[in-house]
Amino acid sequence: MNNNCNNLFELLKEIQEKKSEDELLQFFTKVADLLFKQVAIQAGKTTFTFAEIEFYYYKKDVFEGPMHNCTYPRTKDAGQFFWHYSGMDICFESREKERYFGGILIRSIKKGNEIITGPMRCSDEIMNSCKDEMPRLVDRETGCESPVSTIRYGIEADKTDNKAGMKLRYYIRQGSWNRKREGVLVADKTTGGYKDVSKTDYYPAQPQERQ
Repeated sequence: MNNNCNNLFELLKEIQEKKSEDELLQFFTKVADLLFKQVAIQAGKTTFTFAEIEFYYYKKDVFEGPMHNCTYPRTKDAGQFFWHYSGMDICFESREKERYFGGILIRSIKKGNEIITGPMRCSDEIMNSCKDEMPRLVDRETGCESPVSTIRYGIEADKTDNKAGMKLRYYIRQGSWNRKREGVLVADKTTGGYKDVSKTDYYPAQPQERQ
C-alpha cells in the first residue's frame, strides 16, 4: 500500500466524526481533492484516473432524509470497492446494522487521454481490464487541477430539499464528455455477422450542465 492510499483510507474512516452538514461538505471536498490529485485505480495493466465522482452517505439521526436515504446499505471497511445496481463505489467505513454506511460513486474515469463516462460504463471498463486480480487503489504520479463541485445527477432531493446548498458531485473540467471510438465491433443484421463501425458514447449527465 502506498502513502497516498494509506492517507485516503485513514481519511475515509473520519466520516463518523462529522456532526453537521457543513463538516460533511468540508470533508467531501478534502476527500475529492485527494482522489483527483493523488490516487488512481489500477486494473490489470491499465491505470485509470478520476474525472467525476459523487458522494453518498447515511447515518441514523445525523444524515437522514431524501438527500441521504438514496444511499445503498452495505457493510464494508474504508477504502473497499462496492458494486451495486448503479455502478461502483469506494466505501466509507460502513456498518449496515448500525445504520451508518456510504461511499463514493465513480461516475467518470480517464484512461490516458480517453474518457469513460457513466457509472456502469466505468464499472465495466475497470472490471474488464482486470486479469488475475481485483482492481486496487494506487498512488498517482501526476496530479491535476482542483475539482469543481455541483449537485448530483438524478437525485431530485438535491434540487428540492437541499437547504444547505450541498454539492456532492465533483469533476474535472473537460472539453467534451462524449467518447468517440473507432473500430467498434457490432452485429450486422444484413449479413448475420459483425462489422467495424465508428461509435460515439454520448453522456447526458454532463456535470457542467447541473450548476
